[in-house]
Amino acid sequence: MTIKTNLSEVVTNLIAQMNEQLGRQIAREVAVSLKPVIAVRIHQEGKGASGEKIGTYKPSYLELRVNKYKRTADSTVILALTKQMENDFSVQETQLGYGLGYNNPLNYQKAQWNELRFNKLIFGLTNEEQLIANEVAKIAMTNALSK
Repeated sequence: MTIKTNLSEVVTNLIAQMNEQLGRQIAREVAVSLKPVIAVRIHQEGKGASGEKIGTYKPSYLELRVNKYKRTADSTVILALTKQMENDFSVQETQLGYGLGYNNPLNYQKAQWNELRFNKLIFGLTNEEQLIANEVAKIAMTNALSK
C-alpha cells in the first residue's frame, strides 16, 4: 500500500510564509530604528540623502518664517514650517514590508515636490543610515533565529 501526501508542499509553503513574516518583521524594526535619525536629518538639520544641505530659503520667505511662524533666522531649508509634515512622518506598512512615509497624502506630495524643487534625493538613506539599517537587520535576524 502506497500513501501519498502533500507534506513537502505544505512544508515548503510554511517555510515561505515564515520567511515572508520574518522579512516583514525585520523591515519594521529597521524602519522604527531609522525614523528618528532620518526625521532629525530632514526636519531639523535640513540635510538630504547626500548629507549636504537641502537648500537655502530666499530672504523674503525667511522673513515670513521668522515673523509669522516664529521660526529661527537660519536660512537652511528644513521642511518644517508648521511642523505638520514633520509630525506626520511615520513608519508605514507597505505591500513588501515597512518603510517610512506620510499618512497625509498632501505631505507625501510636498516631499516629492521638494525633491524636484531642490533637484536632490532627500528621503533616501545616507551612507551612515544604510549602515544603521544593515546593523539593525543583522541583529533582528540573529534574534529571530535564536528563538
